[in-house]
Amino acid sequence: MSLIPITILVFFCDWLSKFLVQRNLSPGESYTLVDNVLSLTHLRNPGALFGLLSGEAPLIIFLNFAIIVLITIIWLKVMRGKWQYEVGLGMILGGTLGNLWDRIGDGVVIDFVDLNLWPVFNLADVSLCIGVGIIIFGLIKQELK
Repeated sequence: MSLIPITILVFFCDWLSKFLVQRNLSPGESYTLVDNVLSLTHLRNPGALFGLLSGEAPLIIFLNFAIIVLITIIWLKVMRGKWQYEVGLGMILGGTLGNLWDRIGDGVVIDFVDLNLWPVFNLADVSLCIGVGIIIFGLIKQELK
């Protein structure tokens, strides 16, 4: 699987999950799935990672576009055709686009995965973290050869 289908899949899953949360939970409302472990909590995050840079939407939007350009350059120049990098970059790009879509549309990012011991996050955030992990793993594996 290459970067573009993964990007589209991640973006769509993120969009759909946020749509369903907004449709079924009011902002601030929470629904427990597993007691003291996992809840769905509808939060509207005006900042970036863990609410950092709250109120700095233009800067965050600029940084998102910079990440998109950087990923595109890296993919075209360095990592194209190497499956683990295409998967990792696709996940990062899809997650970035998912949160950017929210930020441009509503001025906030919808977060909803609540582990009760970590700040609330969304599927785009999960995808970003997994994508970075895949790329780091690929780079380490490449260095060990």
